[in-house]
Amino acid sequence: MLLCSGVDNGANRRPAAIILGVMLVLAAVAAAGAASTPAPVTYDVTVRATATKAVELRIEAAYPPGTADDLTLDRAALPFVADVTVADGDAWRAVPARGRFWSPPGCRARSCRVRYRFRLTDAARGIDDVDTAALRGGVIIAPTTTWLLGPAGDATAAGTPFRFAVHSNDGWTFASGLPRTAAGYEGMLSATDPVAPYAAFGPLTAHHLDADGGAIDVAVAPDVATAAVLPWVSAAAAAIVAYYGHFPVPRLQLVVLPASANMQGKELGGGGASILLAPDDDPAHSHNDWVATHEMVHVATPDLSRRYLWMTEGLATYVEPIARVRAGQLAADSVWSDMVRGMPKGLAHETDRGMNGTRDWGRLYWGGALFWLLADVEIRTLTQNRQSLETSLRAVLAAGGNTHVSWPVERFLDEGDRPLPRPVLKPLFQKMGMHAMPVDLPALWRQLGVSARPDGGGVRFDDAAPLASVRRAIAGAAGGAAR
Repeated sequence: MLLCSGVDNGANRRPAAIILGVMLVLAAVAAAGAASTPAPVTYDVTVRATATKAVELRIEAAYPPGTADDLTLDRAALPFVADVTVADGDAWRAVPARGRFWSPPGCRARSCRVRYRFRLTDAARGIDDVDTAALRGGVIIAPTTTWLLGPAGDATAAGTPFRFAVHSNDGWTFASGLPRTAAGYEGMLSATDPVAPYAAFGPLTAHHLDADGGAIDVAVAPDVATAAVLPWVSAAAAAIVAYYGHFPVPRLQLVVLPASANMQGKELGGGGASILLAPDDDPAHSHNDWVATHEMVHVATPDLSRRYLWMTEGLATYVEPIARVRAGQLAADSVWSDMVRGMPKGLAHETDRGMNGTRDWGRLYWGGALFWLLADVEIRTLTQNRQSLETSLRAVLAAGGNTHVSWPVERFLDEGDRPLPRPVLKPLFQKMGMHAMPVDLPALWRQLGVSARPDGGGVRFDDAAPLASVRRAIAGAAGGAAR
């Protein structure tokens, strides 16, 4: 950069000094930014089968200065950690457990290398919970928070980046919903929000599907009919794109397990995106053909406190069939038939104090869906169908609100209300979340022009009803929905 021209006089010394000062300030800001970005913790993970054919992980971790003072992992997984040692010159010294922590000596002020074993098969059989560790169809499901010893307390209050690679010589494949790198995977360790996507170890077959704006990696367990699963997953992704305008995350990891009476589908985010599915042999023509789309709606939603589980489960219940109508996969009358039959299950009971914190199944799913139906109707009525709930949810996505992140419920509502002429979501939340708000469902159905057939065979429509245009737009044909 030219700081001054040929003659050194007062007229050009001042601009030169100003420019130089700006450069120094920018350099200082850049240096401060670089200094504030913590160095990553790195893990090298090897999958090994023991003499008893159980699988264990042998892990070597490298912690930057100040990050290995106290190490821990998921409380349920603590008994399955073994042989923790820290490098001391050319030797490795044992680090005894101290309650639920391992504290390698001397690691507060310097970088440390730590080795340990994790008894993966024993953890899967002993814990038997897919959110922590479980064995299903010959595949072990265990998020990274189960087996990576991470810094505890203040060291990860704001999050510490980490990277890891997994190696196996025993024919096992590894899959994780965390973002991929050239060398493996990366994520963020956090003591205040210790959530990570699902990860899977086993004889999995890997498949890749493109989605509009993203991609889906599908890891399929043995004895699962891949030929039936992949078209089902593709159709679910098409429905999500039809509703949201694009796929909500850069990459989604799906793990497909054999059919199970205990689970049809589960989603887990936290710095990435992952779904477990356990479909029937031909999921596209079964009673649970909706499951993949339902779980993908969760991928398009930021994680909220469990107190607001009714909002996220209700949203997936409401959006899933409408998204499938948008994609031409479902008839509109089946959407309204299910709503007329299901919504009464979500109405407030005499003892209810609002939706927040409810654990009642009907309130969680159908009461939550009723909240989103009321919001959709109000937005469409307010804007003469020019805007809709889709407008709000797309705004949330545009603001970065997907399963990668955890948001306070206030931000979720504010971002959804931002593009509307006036707030709709937050006032309705204050009425319905905090109080047992009565809803006159028969009056709502009359306004929308939908009623159950007397013979129980679906619904009939009244196109002369005051809000018939709103009803038609909510479950409009593919390409015909208001935005």
